[in-house]
Amino acid sequence: MTATTPAEIEIDHVVALAEAWRSGAWGWNDDQRRAFANDLEVPYALNAASTVANQSKSDHDPAEWLPTNTSFTGEYVIGWALGKYRWSLTVDAAERAALEGILTGDCGSTAVELPVVMASLTPAGPHTGSGYTLVMPFWRDLTRLAGADCYETALATSLRYAANVPAVFVATGANFPDALAAAAAAATLGGPLVLTPGGALPDNVRAEIVRLAPKKIYLVGGPNAVSDTVLNSLSAIAPTTRLGGADRYGTALGIVDATFTSSSHAIIATGRSFPDALAATGSPTTTFLASGNNFPDALAGAALAGYLAAPLFITAQECVPPVIHSAINGIGASMRVVMGGPNAVSDAAAANTVCGSPAPPQPPQQTGPPAKPADKDCADLATQAQA
Repeated sequence: MTATTPAEIEIDHVVALAEAWRSGAWGWNDDQRRAFANDLEVPYALNAASTVANQSKSDHDPAEWLPTNTSFTGEYVIGWALGKYRWSLTVDAAERAALEGILTGDCGSTAVELPVVMASLTPAGPHTGSGYTLVMPFWRDLTRLAGADCYETALATSLRYAANVPAVFVATGANFPDALAAAAAAATLGGPLVLTPGGALPDNVRAEIVRLAPKKIYLVGGPNAVSDTVLNSLSAIAPTTRLGGADRYGTALGIVDATFTSSSHAIIATGRSFPDALAATGSPTTTFLASGNNFPDALAGAALAGYLAAPLFITAQECVPPVIHSAINGIGASMRVVMGGPNAVSDAAAANTVCGSPAPPQPPQQTGPPAKPADKDCADLATQAQA
């Protein structure tokens, strides 16, 4: 279609915003969506198109719409494929069939330079899990993954994973040993760790697991920790295996036997407390920070940090201990992920303020309804952990 005046020309997103949303942008933050909508770094993200053509295309993919100018079809489809690749957006079956059908002959043999991937992080090292996991990256200098309680914080962490994960691990939010042992396994297989009350699977937790579309679900702990009611709910979503032993040590061994076929080394930590077992080291680009006084927030973060090969540090609520402060500065990571809200890790601690420093000025208190109280089994269980 030909445009003869500026009024007949519109700027077209080759991958429409609505299509991007359906393909994974729903899980992005506002900065990522703005970056996608204004991507001027590659020539195929935005096109000048006639108003008629742009409106005809709407938010359709190549299975539903192609340019009427057939000489432009190959270039258009290549740009579409590169745009999806650049932003790690999913491709459905019909869309893939259309792309494969067009990218043949001269069009299919066109040499292209793969763009920098903007919306996924690939693992820094080898993983034994089957399948491929996409994780939305952290674009801000500081990102909080937090919810009203430990279950919602775990869900906020799980939402960083794209659908079709190899596995999901589900553990109780009432005590730390089972979930702590599962965090390394989840990182290895490339799936998230979510928390549940022992008696029943909450609707929002179930909905998130359905969205993740896992190939396998591992329920961690015996029936006294997580009931058969939860097991039955999970089994209706995907094949589910319970990994439970006579006690926390037996459960940990069961997790190792089920998920680690071999390893060059093992890390052994006490089963009576959680902070010592949360350390991880790896990627210099991102660090994770979680409370050392309470365990639930750190556990979901440990699975994600482990998959990204990022170090996870624990801190006091109000400030960062000097040794942790020095370690974070020594790594020089450009991004920091904080697990939990300010009641778990204060804004000062999130900013890597070392204990003993002058307190930063506090923002004015907001007025409004009181915060939702945390579930009793998500409350401070440090005393229980030491028992």
